[in-house]
Formats: sequence, structure tokens, C-alpha cells
Amino acid sequence: MTPDNVMAAEAQFVEEFDAEAARREQERAESDAANVTASLGQRLLSQFERRKTERRAIEERWLRDLRQYNGQYEPDFEAVLKERKAACRVFVPMTRRICNIVEARIGDLLFPTDDRNFAIQSSPLPELSDASDALGDPMSEAPVSIDGAIVPAHAVAKAISEVIDEAKRKAANMQRVVDDQLTESDWPTEARKVIRDAIKLGSGVVKGPFVLTKTRRRWSVTPNGVPMLVVDSEARAAIKAVDPWNFFPNLGMPTIEDSDTFERHRMSKLKLVELAEQGFDRGAILRVLQQGSRADDATDAEQREAAGTVGVEDPRYNVIEYNGPVDAQDLIECGCDIEGDDLLVFNAIVWFSEATGDVLKAAINPLSTGASLYSVYNWQPDSVCVFGYGLPHELRDLQESANSSFRAAHDNMGLTVGPQIVVNSKRIVPMNGSYTVEPMKVWDLLDSSMPVQNVFGFFQTDSRLQELMALFQQSKQLADEIGGPALA
Repeated sequence: MTPDNVMAAEAQFVEEFDAEAARREQERAESDAANVTASLGQRLLSQFERRKTERRAIEERWLRDLRQYNGQYEPDFEAVLKERKAACRVFVPMTRRICNIVEARIGDLLFPTDDRNFAIQSSPLPELSDASDALGDPMSEAPVSIDGAIVPAHAVAKAISEVIDEAKRKAANMQRVVDDQLTESDWPTEARKVIRDAIKLGSGVVKGPFVLTKTRRRWSVTPNGVPMLVVDSEARAAIKAVDPWNFFPNLGMPTIEDSDTFERHRMSKLKLVELAEQGFDRGAILRVLQQGSRADDATDAEQREAAGTVGVEDPRYNVIEYNGPVDAQDLIECGCDIEGDDLLVFNAIVWFSEATGDVLKAAINPLSTGASLYSVYNWQPDSVCVFGYGLPHELRDLQESANSSFRAAHDNMGLTVGPQIVVNSKRIVPMNGSYTVEPMKVWDLLDSSMPVQNVFGFFQTDSRLQELMALFQQSKQLADEIGGPALA
């Protein structure tokens, strides 16, 4: 082998060795990054599980509110009523009626059909007001001093008028833009969902504004006359109502502004796959699909029971969106570009799977102010918790009073329909062998010396229908008075 061949072989060996080392270094870096993201996902998943456990007492209250709204008794009380065969089991749906009236009234007040519920108007700047005060007669040719400059009064007046007119035009244009964005977001419909949740459960949650990428498909014709499907993507501002059952803030914080939040998204397999087209980690999504769908939560079966869908399978996947502080190193390992090396924690958004804990996506919160993406509307606020109390909770005692008095009225009415019959079976027996009360029934008096009144007696139960219905009407009137202030 010639010296040139030896040198060429050595160079090739070094090149291959360096390439192999670089490949291994890249694999090691990718493995380390995967371990870091897996650690972040598992930490967030553990925190999310704690949030679900901490909120269990509130969810039990929501379930009672939901059953009361749906006109259902609590399961243990329903079992007691079923054991009493002659007991009335009527539930008076008083709570649903009041909630629906209040919801409709608030919706009509906040979202009139023939007008918008907001307005954007311009206001003159303080500097313009000061300049107007220095004018005196705006038609005068006399010079005035504005910030040390000597100009005619009419010129200043004209400039001020033009600025004010421009501000009014911009305010009007901004009002049209906001109105268009709210319309495209279907804001009235989403807001009515928030109102309904606040009335029924105590808290309604709205998310936004956030950027939503919408895909539009249209047919176009090429210059050659060939039809072609064109797919356009457009970023739009969006506002969405969030189901309180899928919203997990920090219960130790009294306001949402100070709380980090978890939002649970329940997605079909197709929706989960579509996330890959929006910048989510394809490998993590594949692992979630291989793992299988979500496991039921503790309250899922109870919600289905309240809705009458017991035994129905839910094949969706749980994807959790976290909004809150995340360490800078975790974000860097997730592929985020960090600006400001002196900052250790950033307000970020992290998406991860509840089934596997895999991080699907991580990003810095796009809101420059760092404000929360969520707002919470409470029917009756709680000073120590983000979640409030709903109208069913306020009506609980009166609903129970109305139900108990109405059931008692039915039970009493059933007892007064006919008398209680006492028979001495050793002295008298029915000829047909049945002790059922029937018309034209023949009885055999076994002891002719015994008066019939002593072996056969009727005892009538006293009617308390008037008193019980008066109590029911009083309960109903008090319930209407509680819901009355919202209807005024």
C-alpha cells in the first residue's frame, strides 16, 4: 500500500469515527432531552392528580346540585323511599324552573338580540385638553404658545379637531373589528354556557382570547381550467367556555389571577392525531395512542348516573393543558427558545397525556402581560376559593322542604282515601275467603251473640292536606324570593 493510500485510509477512518461519535452524541442528547421531558410530564401529572383529590368535596357538592337540578333524589335517600312501598317518591322540579328563568333573564340582559353589549369610544388626551384651554377664541388670529411654540389659534384648533376626528374613526373601526371577532368566536353562545354553569354549579369558566388556527377548504380553477382544492390556514382570535368539571385551578388561591391551572381536554382519536399537524410531538402522540384511552375518574360514573347514561363507554383520550410557572431548563429541554438568561422560571403552557405523562407540547405563554388565559364567573363568590356557590345550593333547604311537604301531602291523601279496617278473624270471616274490601261482600259471623260492631270496625285517618299544601306553597314562595333579585 502506497503512502498516499495509507493517508487516505486514515482520513476516512477519522471521518467515520467522528461521524459515529457525533451520531452517538446526538442520540445521547435526544435521550437526555426525552428523560427531562418525561420527568416534567410526570411531575405535572402528579400535581394534576393532587388537584383532582383536593377538589373531591367540591365535586360532591356539584353532583348534589346537578341531581337537584335534574329532579333526582340522592341515591341513599332514593333507596329509603323505595323500601317504603306506599311512600310517595315525587320530586318537585322547582330548582330547574327558577334556574332556567334566571338564566334566560341574564342572557337577555347581557346579549340583546338587536344591539351589541359593548361600545368603544375615543377620549381626548390630556394634552389636547390643555391645548384647547390655551386657545381662547379658536377663530382668532392671535398667536398662542403651545409647548414654547408660537402658532395662530385657528391652526391649533384645526389640528386638535383633526386629531379628535381621527381618534373617533379609529375607535369606530376598532369596535367593528372586536364585534367581528366576537361574532366569529360565537361569543354569545359560549357566554350563555358560562352563565348556565355558574347558575347550576356556582362557577362558569371562560378561556380567551387565544389564537385558534382555522383551516378553510375551497375549490379554485387553475389557468389551465383544472379544478383544484385549496387549503388555507388562518389564525383567529377565539373565546371558549370551559366545562368546570375539566378545570382544575389551585384551590388555595382565592382568585384565578394568582393561580396556575390545569384544563382537561377529552379528545377522540381523530382529534388527538390532528394535534400532530399543529406542532405537537408526533412520537409522544404515537405513544399515547399505543397506550390506550383514558381511565375513568371517580366522578365520571356519578355524572353518568345523574345523566341516565350508566354503563356507556367513553373512548376518548385525556390531554391536559397546564398554564403556570415552569423552570427555564425544562422549557429549554422541550425545545423552547428562552430569552433572558437571568430568569429561572417562565409562565408557560404545557400539554401532556394523563394516561402516559408524555409531554406533547411546551411553549412560553404568548400573552406578554402574563395574565391568566381563564376568567371565572361565580354566582355567589367564595372569599377563600376560586369556585363559588350556585343557585341549587342556595335553594337546597327550600327544595327539600317543598319535596317533603308535597310527599307528605300525597301520603296523607292516600291514607284518607279509605278507612283502616279492623277485623276479628276469630269471630267473623268472608264467605269467599278473601279479606279484600269489595262491594256486595258477604261475611259469616261465627259468634251470633257478638255484635258486629265489636268484630268489625272502620277508623278514618284525619286529613292534613290543607296544612301540608300551605307549607308547600310557603316553601315555593321563599324559593321564588331567593331567585327574585336576579329577575328584577
